[in-house]
Amino acid sequence: MIYKSEIFIDKEINRTAVTDFMKKAKERKNDIHSFEVIHGGKTVVRVAARPYSFDFKQQLYSLSKSFASTAIGFLYDDGIIDTEDRLIDIFADKCPEKISENLAKMRVKHVLSMNTGHDRCTLPIIRNEYDPVRSFLALDVKFEPGTHFCYNSGATYMLSEIVGKYTGMSMFDFLNERLFGRLGIEGVHWDCFPDRNSQGGVGLYASSEDVAKLGVLYLNRGKFGGEQILSEEWTDMATRSWSDNSDNGTPDWTAGYGFQFWRNAREGFRGDGAFGQLCVVLPERGTVIAVQAVSADMQSEMDLVSELADSLFKGGGSMTDAELAAFADGYNAPCKYEGADVNIFGKRIRCNENKFGIPFAEFSEDKDSVSLKFSDGTQWQKMTFGKGDFCENSVVIKKFKPVLEDLMGHDGKERVHFAAYCTFCGGALHMYINFLDNPHVEEYVCKLENDGFSMTRQGDDEPCLTGKIND
Repeated sequence: MIYKSEIFIDKEINRTAVTDFMKKAKERKNDIHSFEVIHGGKTVVRVAARPYSFDFKQQLYSLSKSFASTAIGFLYDDGIIDTEDRLIDIFADKCPEKISENLAKMRVKHVLSMNTGHDRCTLPIIRNEYDPVRSFLALDVKFEPGTHFCYNSGATYMLSEIVGKYTGMSMFDFLNERLFGRLGIEGVHWDCFPDRNSQGGVGLYASSEDVAKLGVLYLNRGKFGGEQILSEEWTDMATRSWSDNSDNGTPDWTAGYGFQFWRNAREGFRGDGAFGQLCVVLPERGTVIAVQAVSADMQSEMDLVSELADSLFKGGGSMTDAELAAFADGYNAPCKYEGADVNIFGKRIRCNENKFGIPFAEFSEDKDSVSLKFSDGTQWQKMTFGKGDFCENSVVIKKFKPVLEDLMGHDGKERVHFAAYCTFCGGALHMYINFLDNPHVEEYVCKLENDGFSMTRQGDDEPCLTGKIND
């Protein structure tokens, strides 16, 4: 079981502002997993609401891009590359036979600022290629580089390849050597593509605390813990606006784009990732706010972060530490367990072909939990769902962890870390899953009718797992 939340709130902080931020977020379908506020050089807020923890490393999605920018910053500071360098010169051996005028104009600064001239994200096209660099350079460049903003994770992946070209290391290994240790970041990892280089634009797993440290580095213009790690020149360049993205949507996504950093509509800049991952830097206030969440509306989330920044220091609030702890523990509280209204236990299910690669499954229960045992053809594993409480799980399975499939999905098995609980309702077992290694929260509904079984992810039209009772 996962027992308690992690909370620290400095005495000068308005505690009601913290709980209001979380309450309003949930009302707007922006569930907060963890967040940290650093102000004036010290941590003033740390909250990880149960079942989440600062020890867990979650998929950052596109917030990975701001770390990728930092890797390029080191190469720039070392004099190895310049932002005016042309891609066709860096990768001369990978260029197509005929180099178009627009490709010839593409420079490192365009790759950094999402201004390569492409009219769509290129990552779905190149990510499974044997030679993704050659594939990227062969794509049509519709616009003159520097004239057309297009959010393009394939461009960020090229930054990863630039790091590999000049260092002989993956972006992860390079940053492990130059950044992570110096910021006190441990235990992070970065998914790779078939050519074994880091995904660059996505795929980095880190905690809110790790993200906040990156924010502090840029808040202090490259300085961390008294050491100048990045140059002021680079941090200033990376966080100013290079691209006009005024047609890109809501206010915080139309205020300008830097070198893998967004400009905020109100003040400051940020790195961000799909479903609510934020590293918000407010230089005028000397503040960094790092958030991990599952958000249905990131503009709403940004509005709430701005509101939080405005109200944090307006009095200490009246909540006690015990009240804060109780609030956080109940923030993601599992529903009450209702007993079985269908006999699903003790029956061996022979599964039809499915994306998870599960040929057999079986449910069982004990006093505190319901278990789903499954075979993957090589071993039996077990998922455990608490009765009115979270159970922590770690299994190796394919296609179970939610991802942005076009950008990073794959068919292989992977370890999945999650907290889970369940209840019975309407003749079905409802299984609730809070993923601990990415932002998502999902519900699966399991039904047993006559000798047939089905499991459907809430929101889907068709079951993801079906089968029959194996007599």
